[in-house]
Amino acid sequence: MPGTFRGHIDRIPEALFRAEADALRDAILRHGWNEKCQAFTGAFGHDYLDAAVLMLPRLGVIEADHPKMRATFERIEEELTKGVLVRRYPHGMDGFAAQESAFGICCFWAVEYLALRGEHEEARRRFEALLALGSDLGLFPEEVDQESGQGLGNYPQALTHAGLITAALAIERAEKAARVKVSA
Repeated sequence: MPGTFRGHIDRIPEALFRAEADALRDAILRHGWNEKCQAFTGAFGHDYLDAAVLMLPRLGVIEADHPKMRATFERIEEELTKGVLVRRYPHGMDGFAAQESAFGICCFWAVEYLALRGEHEEARRRFEALLALGSDLGLFPEEVDQESGQGLGNYPQALTHAGLITAALAIERAEKAARVKVSA
Protein backbone atom coordinates (compact mmCIF):
# COMPACT_ATOMS: atom_id res chain seq x y z
CA MET A 1 0.00 0.00 0.00
CA PRO A 2 1.52 3.34 -0.96
CA GLY A 3 1.92 5.78 1.91
CA THR A 4 1.81 3.20 4.70
CA PHE A 5 4.66 2.43 7.06
CA ARG A 6 7.00 -0.25 5.79
CA GLY A 7 9.97 0.52 7.99
CA HIS A 8 11.06 3.54 5.99
CA ILE A 9 10.33 6.97 7.41
CA ASP A 10 10.61 8.62 4.00
CA ARG A 11 7.52 6.73 2.83
CA ILE A 12 5.22 8.12 5.53
CA PRO A 13 3.33 11.23 4.47
CA GLU A 14 4.12 14.27 6.58
CA ALA A 15 0.41 14.95 6.95
CA LEU A 16 0.00 11.62 8.74
CA PHE A 17 2.72 12.54 11.26
CA ARG A 18 1.17 15.96 11.84
CA ALA A 19 -2.32 14.50 12.32
CA GLU A 20 -1.04 11.97 14.86
CA ALA A 21 1.00 14.63 16.68
CA ASP A 22 -2.04 16.90 16.85
CA ALA A 23 -4.19 14.05 18.18
CA LEU A 24 -1.61 13.28 20.88
CA ARG A 25 -1.32 16.95 21.83
CA ASP A 26 -5.11 17.27 22.10
CA ALA A 27 -5.34 14.10 24.21
CA ILE A 28 -2.61 15.31 26.58
CA LEU A 29 -4.19 18.73 26.98
CA ARG A 30 -7.67 17.24 27.50
CA HIS A 31 -6.84 14.21 29.67
CA GLY A 32 -3.40 14.91 31.13
CA TRP A 33 -4.50 17.88 33.23
CA ASN A 34 -5.85 16.91 36.64
CA GLU A 35 -8.18 19.59 37.94
CA LYS A 36 -8.01 18.33 41.53
CA CYS A 37 -4.19 18.40 41.53
CA GLN A 38 -3.99 21.55 39.42
CA ALA A 39 -1.21 19.91 37.41
CA PHE A 40 -0.44 17.70 34.46
CA THR A 41 0.03 14.28 36.02
CA GLY A 42 1.92 11.08 35.28
CA ALA A 43 -0.96 9.30 33.56
CA PHE A 44 -4.44 10.10 32.32
CA GLY A 45 -6.98 9.79 35.12
CA HIS A 46 -4.36 9.61 37.88
CA ASP A 47 -3.25 12.16 40.45
CA TYR A 48 0.46 11.49 40.87
CA LEU A 49 3.08 13.92 39.65
CA ASP A 50 5.80 12.93 37.21
CA ALA A 51 8.61 15.34 36.36
CA ALA A 52 8.59 13.99 32.80
CA VAL A 53 5.74 16.42 32.08
CA LEU A 54 8.37 19.18 32.20
CA MET A 55 9.15 18.02 28.65
CA LEU A 56 5.74 19.12 27.34
CA PRO A 57 6.90 22.61 26.29
CA ARG A 58 9.99 21.28 24.52
CA LEU A 59 7.80 18.84 22.60
CA GLY A 60 5.47 21.64 21.52
CA VAL A 61 2.48 20.37 23.48
CA ILE A 62 2.00 23.55 25.51
CA GLU A 63 3.84 26.82 26.00
CA ALA A 64 6.18 26.94 28.99
CA ASP A 65 4.52 30.08 30.31
CA HIS A 66 0.96 28.73 30.01
CA PRO A 67 -0.81 28.97 33.41
CA LYS A 68 -1.36 25.19 33.54
CA MET A 69 2.31 24.53 32.89
CA ARG A 70 3.32 27.10 35.50
CA ALA A 71 0.99 25.45 38.02
CA THR A 72 2.44 22.05 37.17
CA PHE A 73 5.98 23.31 37.72
CA GLU A 74 4.97 24.80 41.07
CA ARG A 75 3.51 21.46 42.17
CA ILE A 76 6.67 19.63 41.09
CA GLU A 77 8.70 22.18 43.03
CA GLU A 78 6.56 21.66 46.14
CA GLU A 79 6.33 17.88 46.06
CA LEU A 80 9.31 16.50 44.16
CA THR A 81 12.08 19.08 44.50
CA LYS A 82 14.61 19.82 47.21
CA GLY A 83 16.97 22.64 46.28
CA VAL A 84 17.84 21.90 42.65
CA LEU A 85 17.33 18.15 42.98
CA VAL A 86 14.14 16.80 41.40
CA ARG A 87 12.67 13.32 41.89
CA ARG A 88 10.90 11.82 38.89
CA TYR A 89 7.78 10.88 40.85
CA PRO A 90 6.56 10.48 44.45
CA HIS A 91 8.03 7.88 46.78
CA GLY A 92 6.63 4.41 46.19
CA MET A 93 5.47 4.91 42.58
CA ASP A 94 7.95 2.30 41.35
CA GLY A 95 6.78 -0.34 43.81
CA PHE A 96 10.03 -0.34 45.82
CA ALA A 97 10.13 0.41 49.53
CA ALA A 98 13.28 2.52 49.24
CA GLN A 99 12.95 6.30 49.19
CA GLU A 100 13.23 7.91 45.78
CA SER A 101 16.30 9.95 44.98
CA ALA A 102 16.57 12.82 42.57
CA PHE A 103 16.79 11.62 38.99
CA GLY A 104 19.59 13.43 37.18
CA ILE A 105 17.79 14.14 33.96
CA CYS A 106 14.76 15.51 35.84
CA CYS A 107 17.00 18.12 37.45
CA PHE A 108 18.10 19.25 33.99
CA TRP A 109 14.52 19.10 32.67
CA ALA A 110 13.60 21.65 35.35
CA VAL A 111 16.47 23.88 34.20
CA GLU A 112 15.42 23.56 30.58
CA TYR A 113 11.80 24.31 31.49
CA LEU A 114 12.82 27.52 33.28
CA ALA A 115 14.92 28.58 30.28
CA LEU A 116 12.02 27.91 27.91
CA ARG A 117 9.82 30.01 30.20
CA GLY A 118 12.30 32.86 29.79
CA GLU A 119 13.71 32.66 33.31
CA HIS A 120 17.28 32.31 32.10
CA GLU A 121 18.89 33.70 35.27
CA GLU A 122 17.20 31.13 37.52
CA ALA A 123 17.88 28.44 34.94
CA ARG A 124 21.58 29.33 34.91
CA ARG A 125 21.74 29.44 38.73
CA ARG A 126 20.28 25.94 38.95
CA PHE A 127 22.43 24.69 36.11
CA GLU A 128 25.61 25.87 37.82
CA ALA A 129 24.49 24.34 41.13
CA LEU A 130 23.95 21.03 39.34
CA LEU A 131 27.33 21.24 37.61
CA ALA A 132 28.92 21.50 41.06
CA LEU A 133 27.52 18.03 41.83
CA GLY A 134 29.42 16.43 38.96
CA SER A 135 32.70 14.61 39.35
CA ASP A 136 36.05 16.28 38.77
CA LEU A 137 35.75 14.98 35.21
CA GLY A 138 32.29 16.53 34.77
CA LEU A 139 30.51 13.18 34.89
CA PHE A 140 27.12 12.62 36.47
CA PRO A 141 25.31 9.63 37.94
CA GLU A 142 21.77 8.49 37.27
CA GLU A 143 20.48 9.64 40.66
CA VAL A 144 21.49 11.99 43.45
CA ASP A 145 20.48 11.67 47.09
CA GLN A 146 18.32 14.70 47.90
CA GLU A 147 19.68 14.92 51.43
CA SER A 148 23.42 14.43 50.97
CA GLY A 149 23.94 15.30 47.29
CA GLN A 150 25.82 12.02 46.87
CA GLY A 151 25.65 10.35 43.48
CA LEU A 152 23.75 7.07 43.25
CA GLY A 153 22.90 4.53 40.60
CA ASN A 154 24.49 4.05 37.22
CA TYR A 155 27.63 6.07 36.68
CA PRO A 156 28.30 7.76 34.38
CA GLN A 157 24.75 8.07 33.09
CA ALA A 158 24.35 9.11 29.45
CA LEU A 159 20.73 10.14 29.98
CA THR A 160 21.75 12.67 32.62
CA HIS A 161 24.40 14.05 30.29
CA ALA A 162 21.85 14.37 27.47
CA GLY A 163 19.70 16.42 29.84
CA LEU A 164 22.69 18.58 30.74
CA ILE A 165 23.33 19.32 27.06
CA THR A 166 19.73 20.22 26.22
CA ALA A 167 19.50 22.40 29.34
CA ALA A 168 22.70 24.24 28.38
CA LEU A 169 21.38 24.85 24.87
CA ALA A 170 18.04 26.09 26.22
CA ILE A 171 19.84 28.53 28.53
CA GLU A 172 21.96 29.77 25.65
CA ARG A 173 18.87 30.37 23.49
CA ALA A 174 17.01 32.09 26.36
CA GLU A 175 19.96 34.38 27.11
CA LYS A 176 20.32 35.25 23.44
CA ALA A 177 16.60 36.04 23.20
CA ALA A 178 16.88 38.27 26.28
CA ARG A 179 19.83 40.15 24.76
CA VAL A 180 17.93 40.67 21.49
CA LYS A 181 14.88 41.91 23.41
CA VAL A 182 16.99 44.41 25.38
CA SER A 183 18.74 45.75 22.27
CA ALA A 184 15.49 46.16 20.31
